Amino acid sequence: ADDSTSSWSDYASFETGILDEATWNARWITAPAELSKSRRALYFRTVVTLPSRVIRGRAYASALGWYRLYVNDTNHTGHALVPRWTPFHDYVEYQAYDVTTSFRPGPNVIGMVVADGRYRGRNGVQDKFGMYGKELAALASFVLDLEDGTTVTIGTDDDWHVNTGRIMYADPKHGERVDLREPEHGWLSPMLDTQQWPRSEHAEPHERVLIGEDVERVRDTMRLPGTVTTTPSGAQLIDFGQNFSGIAAIRLSGKEGGTARVTYSEVVTPAGEIDTSYLGRQTRGDKWFQKDEVVLSDTPTLYTPSFTIRGFRYVEVVGARELKDEDVEGIVITTAMEEISTFRVSDPRLQKLWDNVVWSLRGNFTDTPTDC
Repeated sequence: ADDSTSSWSDYASFETGILDEATWNARWITAPAELSKSRRALYFRTVVTLPSRVIRGRAYASALGWYRLYVNDTNHTGHALVPRWTPFHDYVEYQAYDVTTSFRPGPNVIGMVVADGRYRGRNGVQDKFGMYGKELAALASFVLDLEDGTTVTIGTDDDWHVNTGRIMYADPKHGERVDLREPEHGWLSPMLDTQQWPRSEHAEPHERVLIGEDVERVRDTMRLPGTVTTTPSGAQLIDFGQNFSGIAAIRLSGKEGGTARVTYSEVVTPAGEIDTSYLGRQTRGDKWFQKDEVVLSDTPTLYTPSFTIRGFRYVEVVGARELKDEDVEGIVITTAMEEISTFRVSDPRLQKLWDNVVWSLRGNFTDTPTDC
């Protein structure tokens, strides 16, 4: 951290983001080779001690991979899938966040979790891995105006620590492996002993350009209730009543250390079982395609995938304790586009056609329009 008496306007604007590249005061950082070569999500953190209250704070962040940005235990990214899919060889977007109320006088923990995303994760019909690179990296710059009249700037550098955490594997198509026995925010404690955490390293130099975010984010736009039933085979089946793009939030519990399998699909068989056969050859190469594997805690824990997205209506849960309707929720994730018109007609068939078109737009416009 650096204390100075420079004014806020010397650094950045709330409206337009970074005004001068030199403002970043940050470096792209990654993990040592033994961590960066694994498929596990990377957890970066640092601690900054502030002498007084923050009256105005802004963060600018990006990653090679999808990321979550935390200040203390506040998740500033939410369910957004950022940075968006760009030609990563050439340029990558950064996002701006108002972090004023997340800091406090005294020690504060800043954290970033980075997973494969579209940068390293599997893309396209051929499921190509590492199309843009295989080294995940994080970048963040903070500008904090304090009540005592000083300005503190903080940036990612090799003083940050990095380790792995509860997310053991995360791919945008193939899903996640998560251990719910690890507290979600335990790594964000200012009292955490990081002696066993390696220091981060500067990422390999690259020429890609860093640009401000120029389209609406792919994020949580609405929630859907779900209904839980039991299939003839004994699996628990959640029906959200509508095909959509996103993820499911499910309160899971079971035998400590046991595993639950969560499978997403658009359809069920005539017998009422989950059916992924419409995915064709993609299901044969990886038994976890469009599935999550969750190591359970004995305590009911709300599990929401962080770094994947699905098109689905149904979710099958195997290996967990009995679910109730109130234990599940569908999270619709799409580009947050403004709906500028509505349509109402007396013919229910025509109305359904309109509704289907709107849901298709929601599902397919996830920053880069796709066919499914």
